[in-house]
Amino acid sequence: MTDTLRNFLRAETDEAHQRLHEQRSFAALVGGTIELPEYIRLLDRLHGFYKPLDHAISTALRDHRAENFDYHWRSDLLGLDLEHFGETSSKSVWSQSSSIVSPMTVGGVLYVVEGAVLGGSLMDRAACKLLGGQSTAGRCYWAWCRSEGKHRWALMLKHLDKLSSSDHSVDELVYGARATFRALGDWLTPLDRPVSNVETGIA
Repeated sequence: MTDTLRNFLRAETDEAHQRLHEQRSFAALVGGTIELPEYIRLLDRLHGFYKPLDHAISTALRDHRAENFDYHWRSDLLGLDLEHFGETSSKSVWSQSSSIVSPMTVGGVLYVVEGAVLGGSLMDRAACKLLGGQSTAGRCYWAWCRSEGKHRWALMLKHLDKLSSSDHSVDELVYGARATFRALGDWLTPLDRPVSNVETGIA
Protein backbone atom coordinates (compact mmCIF):
# COMPACT_ATOMS: atom_id res chain seq x y z
CA MET A 1 0.00 0.00 0.00
CA THR A 2 2.93 2.34 0.68
CA ASP A 3 3.99 2.28 -2.99
CA THR A 4 0.44 3.07 -4.07
CA LEU A 5 0.19 6.03 -1.70
CA ARG A 6 3.69 7.25 -2.57
CA ASN A 7 2.98 7.08 -6.30
CA PHE A 8 -0.30 8.89 -5.80
CA LEU A 9 1.42 11.66 -3.84
CA ARG A 10 4.10 11.90 -6.52
CA ALA A 11 1.52 12.24 -9.29
CA GLU A 12 -0.49 14.82 -7.38
CA THR A 13 2.55 16.99 -6.62
CA ASP A 14 4.60 16.59 -9.79
CA GLU A 15 3.96 20.07 -11.17
CA ALA A 16 4.89 21.85 -7.94
CA HIS A 17 7.92 19.57 -7.54
CA GLN A 18 9.20 20.42 -11.00
CA ARG A 19 8.80 24.10 -10.24
CA LEU A 20 11.29 23.75 -7.39
CA HIS A 21 13.81 22.05 -9.66
CA GLU A 22 13.67 25.13 -11.87
CA GLN A 23 14.19 27.58 -9.01
CA ARG A 24 17.07 29.89 -9.92
CA SER A 25 19.33 29.43 -6.88
CA PHE A 26 18.94 25.65 -6.74
CA ALA A 27 19.71 25.40 -10.44
CA ALA A 28 22.70 27.72 -10.11
CA LEU A 29 24.09 25.73 -7.18
CA VAL A 30 23.77 22.39 -8.97
CA GLY A 31 25.09 23.93 -12.18
CA GLY A 32 28.12 25.43 -10.45
CA THR A 33 27.28 29.02 -11.40
CA ILE A 34 26.13 30.35 -8.04
CA GLU A 35 28.11 33.11 -6.34
CA LEU A 36 28.74 33.17 -2.59
CA PRO A 37 26.32 36.04 -1.79
CA GLU A 38 23.53 34.21 -3.61
CA TYR A 39 24.41 30.97 -1.81
CA ILE A 40 24.19 32.70 1.58
CA ARG A 41 20.88 34.22 0.57
CA LEU A 42 19.59 30.73 -0.29
CA LEU A 43 20.63 29.41 3.13
CA ASP A 44 18.96 32.38 4.81
CA ARG A 45 15.73 31.84 2.91
CA LEU A 46 15.67 28.11 3.68
CA HIS A 47 16.33 28.79 7.35
CA GLY A 48 13.47 31.27 7.47
CA PHE A 49 11.17 28.65 5.95
CA TYR A 50 12.20 25.67 8.04
CA LYS A 51 12.34 27.35 11.44
CA PRO A 52 8.53 27.62 11.86
CA LEU A 53 7.95 24.48 9.78
CA ASP A 54 10.16 22.38 12.06
CA HIS A 55 8.17 23.51 15.08
CA ALA A 56 4.83 22.90 13.36
CA ILE A 57 5.85 19.40 12.24
CA SER A 58 7.10 18.43 15.69
CA THR A 59 3.88 19.69 17.27
CA ALA A 60 1.68 17.88 14.73
CA LEU A 61 3.55 14.59 15.22
CA ARG A 62 3.13 14.87 18.95
CA ASP A 63 -0.56 15.68 18.66
CA HIS A 64 -0.99 12.74 16.28
CA ARG A 65 0.80 10.51 18.81
CA ALA A 66 3.60 9.83 16.34
CA GLU A 67 6.40 10.96 18.64
CA ASN A 68 8.39 7.89 17.60
CA PHE A 69 8.95 9.48 14.19
CA ASP A 70 12.50 10.78 14.61
CA TYR A 71 12.10 14.17 12.98
CA HIS A 72 15.30 16.22 12.75
CA TRP A 73 15.08 20.01 12.75
CA ARG A 74 16.55 21.41 9.54
CA SER A 75 16.68 24.94 10.88
CA ASP A 76 19.31 23.97 13.45
CA LEU A 77 21.69 22.86 10.70
CA LEU A 78 20.91 25.82 8.47
CA GLY A 79 21.45 28.10 11.46
CA LEU A 80 24.97 26.72 11.87
CA ASP A 81 25.66 27.39 8.21
CA LEU A 82 24.47 30.98 8.52
CA GLU A 83 26.61 31.50 11.62
CA HIS A 84 29.65 30.39 9.64
CA PHE A 85 29.05 33.34 7.32
CA GLY A 86 28.44 35.77 10.18
CA GLU A 87 24.65 35.71 9.97
CA THR A 88 22.89 35.41 13.34
CA SER A 89 19.29 35.00 12.18
CA SER A 90 17.11 34.87 9.09
CA LYS A 91 16.16 38.17 7.52
CA SER A 92 12.56 36.97 7.21
CA VAL A 93 10.54 34.04 8.56
CA TRP A 94 7.72 32.16 6.86
CA SER A 95 4.44 32.72 8.70
CA GLN A 96 2.02 30.25 7.07
CA SER A 97 3.01 26.95 8.71
CA SER A 98 -0.10 26.79 10.89
CA SER A 99 -2.35 26.92 7.81
CA ILE A 100 -0.68 23.87 6.28
CA VAL A 101 0.63 21.60 9.02
CA SER A 102 -1.80 19.65 11.19
CA PRO A 103 -1.94 16.13 12.65
CA MET A 104 -3.96 15.08 9.58
CA THR A 105 -1.73 16.71 6.93
CA VAL A 106 1.71 16.17 8.47
CA GLY A 107 2.24 12.88 6.61
CA GLY A 108 2.03 14.74 3.31
CA VAL A 109 4.31 17.47 4.62
CA LEU A 110 6.88 14.85 5.61
CA TYR A 111 6.68 13.34 2.13
CA VAL A 112 8.00 16.66 0.82
CA VAL A 113 10.60 17.57 3.43
CA GLU A 114 12.07 14.08 3.79
CA GLY A 115 12.14 13.71 0.02
CA ALA A 116 14.02 17.01 -0.13
CA VAL A 117 16.82 15.41 1.87
CA LEU A 118 17.52 13.08 -1.06
CA GLY A 119 17.81 16.08 -3.36
CA GLY A 120 20.08 17.73 -0.82
CA SER A 121 22.73 15.12 -1.53
CA LEU A 122 23.28 16.65 -4.97
CA MET A 123 23.42 20.09 -3.42
CA ASP A 124 26.16 18.97 -1.06
CA ARG A 125 28.46 17.98 -3.89
CA ALA A 126 27.90 21.37 -5.48
CA ALA A 127 28.42 23.20 -2.18
CA CYS A 128 31.73 21.37 -1.71
CA LYS A 129 32.94 22.77 -5.02
CA LEU A 130 31.70 26.26 -4.19
CA LEU A 131 33.26 26.45 -0.72
CA GLY A 132 36.33 24.34 -1.41
CA GLY A 133 37.79 21.62 0.77
CA GLN A 134 36.02 18.91 2.74
CA SER A 135 35.03 20.92 5.80
CA THR A 136 31.28 20.95 6.48
CA ALA A 137 31.48 24.58 7.62
CA GLY A 138 28.91 26.50 5.59
CA ARG A 139 27.27 23.33 4.30
CA CYS A 140 26.20 21.45 7.45
CA TYR A 141 22.67 21.08 6.13
CA TRP A 142 23.69 19.69 2.75
CA ALA A 143 26.26 17.34 4.31
CA TRP A 144 23.57 16.01 6.65
CA CYS A 145 21.28 15.47 3.65
CA ARG A 146 24.00 13.50 1.92
CA SER A 147 24.68 11.22 4.89
CA GLU A 148 21.07 10.79 6.04
CA GLY A 149 19.07 10.90 2.81
CA LYS A 150 18.40 7.19 2.36
CA HIS A 151 17.64 6.70 6.05
CA ARG A 152 15.23 9.65 6.15
CA TRP A 153 13.39 8.41 3.05
CA ALA A 154 13.04 4.90 4.47
CA LEU A 155 11.72 6.38 7.71
CA MET A 156 9.15 8.41 5.81
CA LEU A 157 8.02 5.36 3.79
CA LYS A 158 7.55 3.42 7.01
CA HIS A 159 5.43 6.27 8.33
CA LEU A 160 3.33 6.30 5.15
CA ASP A 161 2.83 2.58 5.54
CA LYS A 162 1.31 3.15 8.98
CA LEU A 163 -0.94 5.86 7.59
CA SER A 164 -2.01 3.59 4.72
CA SER A 165 -3.20 0.95 7.14
CA SER A 166 -5.22 3.45 9.17
CA ASP A 167 -8.29 5.51 8.38
CA HIS A 168 -6.09 8.50 7.57
CA SER A 169 -7.56 10.76 4.87
CA VAL A 170 -5.59 10.58 1.62
CA ASP A 171 -7.05 13.95 0.65
CA GLU A 172 -5.50 15.51 3.76
CA LEU A 173 -2.12 13.98 2.94
CA VAL A 174 -2.28 15.26 -0.63
CA TYR A 175 -3.20 18.71 0.66
CA GLY A 176 -0.21 18.71 3.02
CA ALA A 177 2.19 17.68 0.26
CA ARG A 178 0.83 20.05 -2.37
CA ALA A 179 0.66 22.99 0.01
CA THR A 180 4.22 22.43 1.24
CA PHE A 181 5.66 22.26 -2.26
CA ARG A 182 3.71 25.34 -3.27
CA ALA A 183 4.64 27.28 -0.13
CA LEU A 184 8.35 26.55 -0.51
CA GLY A 185 8.25 27.54 -4.17
CA ASP A 186 6.52 30.80 -3.34
CA TRP A 187 8.90 31.47 -0.44
CA LEU A 188 11.94 31.06 -2.69
CA THR A 189 10.55 33.28 -5.46
CA PRO A 190 12.42 36.40 -4.23
CA LEU A 191 15.66 34.52 -4.96
CA ASP A 192 14.83 34.72 -8.65
CA ARG A 193 15.69 38.41 -8.47
CA PRO A 194 19.35 39.50 -8.77
CA VAL A 195 21.14 39.85 -5.44
CA SER A 196 23.41 42.75 -4.51
CA ASN A 197 26.30 42.89 -2.07
CA VAL A 198 24.51 45.62 -0.14
CA GLU A 199 21.45 43.40 0.36
CA THR A 200 23.44 40.46 1.73
CA GLY A 201 25.91 42.52 3.71
CA ILE A 202 28.83 40.90 1.89
CA ALA A 203 31.68 43.27 1.10
